[in-house]
Amino acid sequence: MGELMSEVDMLMQTPNRTRRADIAYMSGEQMQSAPNGELSVCAFVAEVISKNDQINEVEEKLQEYFDNGVQVVWVIFPKLKQVKVYRSIRDITVCFGDDVCSAAPELPDFQITVNDVFA
Repeated sequence: MGELMSEVDMLMQTPNRTRRADIAYMSGEQMQSAPNGELSVCAFVAEVISKNDQINEVEEKLQEYFDNGVQVVWVIFPKLKQVKVYRSIRDITVCFGDDVCSAAPELPDFQITVNDVFA
């Protein structure tokens, strides 16, 4: 059991710094340890791209996520109504319209169409 949460801080071991994900899935165990100051890396993360985001910073963040154990990252582009689903830096699915975005394998039951993301 866990929960999708916004603005989740995660401690990246490499490099040694904290990253804040726009949306992340926290397991029940992670939620219990968080009040004690134990930051851990979530297996599913979503980043919402704004007009102020720089592509180099987004790519660096993606690399850090995967280097530190994140399994699935959704990069959401509201202006384009597009979602890129990353299962690694090289395994990317670009979704539009009625395409289904999945958080599998980490959250196999969490699926939603791009149209529903932006509804």
